[in-house]
Amino acid sequence: MSYDIGEILDVSVEAKDPDGKISYIQFYINNIAVTSVDTFPWTYKWNTIGADEASYKIKAIAYDNDDDSKSDEITIFLENSAPVAFFTVDPTHGHTQSVFRFDATKTYDASDDSSTLMIRWDWTNDGTWDTNYSTERIVTHQYENPGTYTIRMEVKDSYDLISQMTLIIHVEPYNSAPTAKFHFTPETPEMDTEITFDASESFDLEDDAQSLKVRWDFENDGIWDTGYLSTKIKKYTYSEEGTYIVKLEVRDSGGLTDVLNKEITVLYKNQSPTAVIECTPPYGNTQTLFTFSAAKCQDFEDDTSELEVRWDWESDGEWDTGFDTQKTITHRFSKQGTFTVTVEVRDTEELSSTATKDVFVSDYNSAPTAKFTISPETGDTETLFTFDASPSFDPQEQTSALQVRWDWESDGKWDTGYSQTKTITHQFTEAGSYRIKMEVIDSGELTDTLSQPLTVNYKNEAPTASFVNTPEHGTTETLFHFDASASHDTEDPVSALQVRWDWENDGMWDTGFSTTKTATHSFHESATYTVKLEVKDSNGETATTVKDIFVADYNSAPSARFTYSPETGNTETVFTFDASTSFDNEESSTNLQVRWDWENDGTWDTGFATTKTKTHRFRESGTYTVKLEVKDSGGLTSTAEHDINVSHKNTPPTAVLTGSPNYGTTETVFTFDASGSSDLEDNLQDLLVRWDWENDGTWDTGFDTSKTISYSFLKDGNYTVKVEVRDTEGLSDFDTKEIFISKLNTTPYARFTISPESGDTETLFTFDASGSYDNEENGEYLQVRWDWESDGIWDTGYSTNKIATHRYDTAGTFRVMMEIRDSGELTDTVSQLITVSYKNTAPIASIQCTPGFGNTETIFTFNASGSSDKEDAIENIQVRWDFENDGAWNTDFDTSKTITHTFPTGGTYTVKLEVIDTEGLTGIATKDVIVADINTVPIPIAEVSPLSGNTRTDFTFDASRSYDKEDATNYLQVRWDFENDNVWDTEYSTSKTTQFRYKSSGAYQAKLRVRDRGGLTSDTLVSVTVEEYVNTAPIALFSVDPTSGPPETLFHVDASSSYDHEDELTSLQVRWDWENDGIWDTGFSYKKTASHLYDSDGTYTINMEIRDSEGLTSTKTASVVVSSTNNVPIAVIASDANSGDTETVFTFDASGSSDTEDALASL
Repeated sequence: MSYDIGEILDVSVEAKDPDGKISYIQFYINNIAVTSVDTFPWTYKWNTIGADEASYKIKAIAYDNDDDSKSDEITIFLENSAPVAFFTVDPTHGHTQSVFRFDATKTYDASDDSSTLMIRWDWTNDGTWDTNYSTERIVTHQYENPGTYTIRMEVKDSYDLISQMTLIIHVEPYNSAPTAKFHFTPETPEMDTEITFDASESFDLEDDAQSLKVRWDFENDGIWDTGYLSTKIKKYTYSEEGTYIVKLEVRDSGGLTDVLNKEITVLYKNQSPTAVIECTPPYGNTQTLFTFSAAKCQDFEDDTSELEVRWDWESDGEWDTGFDTQKTITHRFSKQGTFTVTVEVRDTEELSSTATKDVFVSDYNSAPTAKFTISPETGDTETLFTFDASPSFDPQEQTSALQVRWDWESDGKWDTGYSQTKTITHQFTEAGSYRIKMEVIDSGELTDTLSQPLTVNYKNEAPTASFVNTPEHGTTETLFHFDASASHDTEDPVSALQVRWDWENDGMWDTGFSTTKTATHSFHESATYTVKLEVKDSNGETATTVKDIFVADYNSAPSARFTYSPETGNTETVFTFDASTSFDNEESSTNLQVRWDWENDGTWDTGFATTKTKTHRFRESGTYTVKLEVKDSGGLTSTAEHDINVSHKNTPPTAVLTGSPNYGTTETVFTFDASGSSDLEDNLQDLLVRWDWENDGTWDTGFDTSKTISYSFLKDGNYTVKVEVRDTEGLSDFDTKEIFISKLNTTPYARFTISPESGDTETLFTFDASGSYDNEENGEYLQVRWDWESDGIWDTGYSTNKIATHRYDTAGTFRVMMEIRDSGELTDTVSQLITVSYKNTAPIASIQCTPGFGNTETIFTFNASGSSDKEDAIENIQVRWDFENDGAWNTDFDTSKTITHTFPTGGTYTVKLEVIDTEGLTGIATKDVIVADINTVPIPIAEVSPLSGNTRTDFTFDASRSYDKEDATNYLQVRWDFENDNVWDTEYSTSKTTQFRYKSSGAYQAKLRVRDRGGLTSDTLVSVTVEEYVNTAPIALFSVDPTSGPPETLFHVDASSSYDHEDELTSLQVRWDWENDGIWDTGFSYKKTASHLYDSDGTYTINMEIRDSEGLTSTKTASVVVSSTNNVPIAVIASDANSGDTETVFTFDASGSSDTEDALASL
């Protein structure tokens, strides 16, 4: 037996004494006593860490209470195992200024002292180790270039056994946050003053200022008053005095932001009062005492009672009263007219405002007289009625000054407001009797009303006829399907409409009216037929439509032809292809369908369409064979091909300029790079570039293929660097970049405070670097970053926000380091100690279930390994389970995190997990598990109708009665093999019915397969007998109504009861011989009804001949009596009883009566 060094071996002994008991057991390893055990179980745990690789003899001696003994021994071999490599990286995504921290502390060796393991690193997995072996478990690394890197770590133990592990990280180009700056004017504004806020001074080290976006929160209430704007200037007005915090947020193109807050004080500004006049009544005459009120005047600063008012009754500029705090006053006008009354209101600081109100004053007012006319006097729901109140009048004022309003239904609700317009139109949507009410009002608000009745009739709209036919064209063997379901009517549903058909548009309807909207018909001779449809609604209104159908003797393939324009071009040319010259011998070219293959590669680039023109652009140069396929309505096709030459077209290159750094001094060496430039035709190394450092129009270098260059500027200032990129054919593109050069810079000074000064693992500490400063620039532009543990890895990026918060996960004394950087990228650092005590937190429970759902035979595995705790390792967390969430725990607490369970019945179960840490805090998680009952196969039931037929019979196969214990029938899928030849004739479908016609006679077994949602299937067979098709003559039947009558009688004959075993009734044709004299009085027609009038008395035999689609015929005769003399009928009465009482029900029968001329049924 072999074991790995480092394992803890359980050495267990079974021992018993028939005449006593075991006292203790002594254990030996290689004959050296290691321990004794005096209680059951007799087990010794041997920790093999540090043992040599060798064979070991383990011996156990059992002693009973009489000190008798007996021994047993085993030999094992301990061998060294390779170490286990494991490491993490933080962060997994970073940038070129990120310091990545690689932690291999969880690497271990079961056979060796883990602290002695040696580790080395390969940062790019390029096969070259970037570090030597070391026992150091935590290392850091920074990448200069962006990209995706695979890190390889190798661990080696003291026996030179090794193992490796790799991880992938993503390094992005570095982006720093922008710097927010703004000012405002005026600096001490008053309320209601427009203030200009200007953020033009904001900047970013990577982006141009114009590409920065800004947004404003003028009250710092957490609600942004603007969205992100490209313009840096915004105007705003405060309506109230106070001190406000204005917040500006600046965002660069990488989404990084900086926020700057500034305080603004808005001074109070006295507001003018608001003047309001009310007048009661609003109209009057020279005897009216008007009451005017200014009680609703308001002022922001003064109470209404402190406001003073004065009045001008005619608004003539001369005030009729002085200022007074009294707000109401009365006045009587001495003459008639419209007077504009003005009130002026004045506050305590003598700011004032005015308001006016017009008052109409007449000598004396009487009510107006209402009159109106209606035109037309009656109508329907399509009529637009005109109502005219112009005859209304008033003794005191012009009719034009009167106002009217209308109530169309006299329901007490006015349908219009008052208006001086006296004429109005209205259309009623429903038929009925209405009473129209009109009210007229004069300027003194006296009114009069008048109502008149109006009858509105219902108007029926004619239906709209429409039909489609399938196929559109065909041959004499085609069975055309006609469908008038698209016909419609405004009043009637489609189901109520009746239709009839005239197949040749010869004026003779071939069918009667029917609510069935579909029909079939075959044409027996080749020609162009005009099919006519008539649609009739329930009121007898009709509409017709026609459609031409081309019927050929047989179908020939179309001829494919096409042209293209232009004949040659390049990769920018849009070619036009035209197949309009394609034609077909049987049908119009407009019905032909075409499709295109631009490269003749066997893949059609378009679908079939009747549109004959198409455009296409070829993306690459070359000679292309364009293929056209033309298809007629009978499905026959032909193709045509043409070759077309496409040449290359050169496009200008795209210039892309980057530079580093974005800012600097006259000592900075800037690097500019045009390697991001590109060209569609040329490789990057073939492109030429040249540089203009000041963008002054003078190129400072010549053209060169080198894309990078370094340069230092001699003076401070803002520079626009320009690059020109030229391709091999002389086409160029340009790009520019802004560079800021400052004078020599000194380092800033780092300062920060911590609040609170100490706390625990739940404390959110606040770190404030607002005390930092710089000799050259304002502190608000300085950027800071933080390292919470001083481990050399910065935990935040640079930001102008000087306040940060952090919570420590573990207890301890930490040194917090802060680094501050100015716009010239000079830095200073400072650190402080902080003490964090321990505070236990509850664990977090997490459940995983495999599989996610199953049935009553599924063994579900539940795993709580995803649970976690801030303080305890996962192996020290205990868990217990409640599989039904019924409050009764199915297991006790245990450190094992996985368990299996089977549910006895189907249903949705909520599984509950509780985890508990070493200090008794708990966490709960639940997970729903869907358990289905065991799936059983579906039961297939196949039916066919009819059970037997011929090679022209459309058999209907039906699986609707199939069922499944678990799934509803509508979820079951079926497919059919009609010949049972193991080739499925249909795909799976939830549709349970289908039709099939057998091509040859025989006895068939049709196979049905049914599949449920669980994928289980079952089959069944159904028998079908198919005979060769033999046409039989139709059966001729018809009725006559009436059967007798005088010469003026119109006799109606109806052959609709005729039938044929092979053809539908609509396919049968009939003709009539009214005297059975051997001369047919009508030709064959699909119309089954006819009428005839006889000129003279006599008994006539009517002969009807019916013909099927293959020309077989049969006849039927019936007699009618035509008589000018009408004899009295003979009455005969019979009764079932000759006597009875008042409870007897007597039955009387006159069926024995008769008449010479009329049939009994017509008496």
